[in-house]
Amino acid sequence: NTGGNVTRLRYRIVDISTANQPAGPTADLRALSSSSEPSVGPVNDTVTCAPGGTPCNVTVTATTLEMPPNQAIGGGYNSTLSSGTITTGTPLPNGQSILINFKLGVEKTGKFRFWVIVEALP
Repeated sequence: NTGGNVTRLRYRIVDISTANQPAGPTADLRALSSSSEPSVGPVNDTVTCAPGGTPCNVTVTATTLEMPPNQAIGGGYNSTLSSGTITTGTPLPNGQSILINFKLGVEKTGKFRFWVIVEALP
């Protein structure tokens, strides 16, 4: 609820388990560009499934790993991903939302962290 249309959505990675972690059970993850998926589910959230009932399937939209810098093995700390479907020509109206698809490459399995903040432009 920004009070106006959002013309750009970006997701900044502020914490992620990635390279140079201490030895042990910590994962090594990299953010990657994802694709839109037309049928993800089952989803059991009544708000997401409204006006239908639960469970339901939903469509999620792609995110794109932004470059530069060149990130040949994927993004880490402070990388950004964007929602290309939100533009000045197709803004996200105030009070509306989208479902997005984050994709992570797993270089090493283990316990992980993946925190993002959302940056929205009017």
